[in-house]
Amino acid sequence: MIKYLIQTFLFCCLITIGWSQADTIDFGNIERSTKRYADITIRNTSEGGMYIKSVEHSPQIVYRLDKEYIQSDSLFTIRLQVNPDTTGRFKYVMRVALSTSEPPVSLVVIGNVLQMPNYKNVVEQKPPEFEENSFTKETEFKIVSVDAITRDPIPGSTVTIIRNGTATESWVTGSAGSITRRSEPIFLYLIVSRNGYETTETGVFITPEIETISVPLKREEKDPVPPPDRESPLAQNPVRVADEDLDETLSEQLETDSTELAEMAELFANFDTNDYKTVNVVFVLDLSSSMKLGEKMTLLKYSLNQLVKHMRPQDRIAFVTYSEGASLYMPTTNCANKPDIYSKIADLEASGMSSTTRGIQLGYKTVRKDISPDEANMVVVITDGAFNNNSNDYQSIVRKYAPEGITFSVVGIQCRSNDERKMEEAAVFGNGRYVAIDKLIDAQLKLLKEIKLASHK
Repeated sequence: MIKYLIQTFLFCCLITIGWSQADTIDFGNIERSTKRYADITIRNTSEGGMYIKSVEHSPQIVYRLDKEYIQSDSLFTIRLQVNPDTTGRFKYVMRVALSTSEPPVSLVVIGNVLQMPNYKNVVEQKPPEFEENSFTKETEFKIVSVDAITRDPIPGSTVTIIRNGTATESWVTGSAGSITRRSEPIFLYLIVSRNGYETTETGVFITPEIETISVPLKREEKDPVPPPDRESPLAQNPVRVADEDLDETLSEQLETDSTELAEMAELFANFDTNDYKTVNVVFVLDLSSSMKLGEKMTLLKYSLNQLVKHMRPQDRIAFVTYSEGASLYMPTTNCANKPDIYSKIADLEASGMSSTTRGIQLGYKTVRKDISPDEANMVVVITDGAFNNNSNDYQSIVRKYAPEGITFSVVGIQCRSNDERKMEEAAVFGNGRYVAIDKLIDAQLKLLKEIKLASHK
């Protein structure tokens, strides 16, 4: 169940959403100096987090959100303002779709305009900003690794933090098995490891309500936890890993067996022009609202960042994004300009519904503008689900361009098994492959592996 509280200058009341019919906000008589905004505060009383999938509204409504991801048993606020375009009575509509199974929050906004607002004043055109103390300032939190059975803290654990698809810091915990950090509200992806334990990956959205993040580690049966080294006691306080050692530390955390270690060494060692064609690839990126859920955007951005790191100066990349529609987010860019590419990856944001076919169409249009028979020409879709909305004709599009030598591959981010089967079929039509990315080691290896397979001479 989700509850919300409507607050305006006129009234304040608590309403439990039934959603069988829309709830009403009545602004009454509006004159030139009347405040025209209301705060709708929604509490997530479910056991898990949720996010805002989409907001549909009449054109006379503008709004602000204090956050888009809501932890269990926490609040978020929509600040709604009406900008009427004529005098007299009005009736506007707003629908807020959430990631839960509940129906959308439906609001009917009514009132009577006696005097038109002064829209020449820019301040009058939007609702006021939220105060900094609501959801913009940094908060302090603790990350502690614990034994999954005993729940005791685990000293000497390695904790790596990934922000927005990039590893930013790594620590070795001290005797308390924890580190303390500060951050603005943001989604963090954590990799926690310790000799004798299985490496754990987890994501958490940092909010002011978060004080402690406990990460349980399971003991490895094949390699029991070693006894403490009495001659080399652990530091009392956590120690930060040097920035230049960050990539190596993360790679060590992600290595699970000798096979993966050998595969990593082979992948990273050789991308020579004598063995691999120049790459001309267009990534078609699913930015629908479902990609906000959990660590999906982190895995998408991390996989792209890892690929760009190994691309050669002569290789070329473009990004097409799709949600409600499709657009060319980054035109074909030479990989000699890696800082520009990293910046575009960092700025990716998810919102809206999914329209895969439009994205695929624009992807092929983009790659064909720069196509060369001597190069590896590719369209790669990265998505978290089956091709659903307006996607019935994607097969014919892929089949149409396959004879031109354009490889079509699909990368699935934490997809369900029935969706994976459909995406495997789509990749076959384009002489490519389906690539599953479920965790960070997949994001580090698999996209680069697919590019190398498609470009091998």
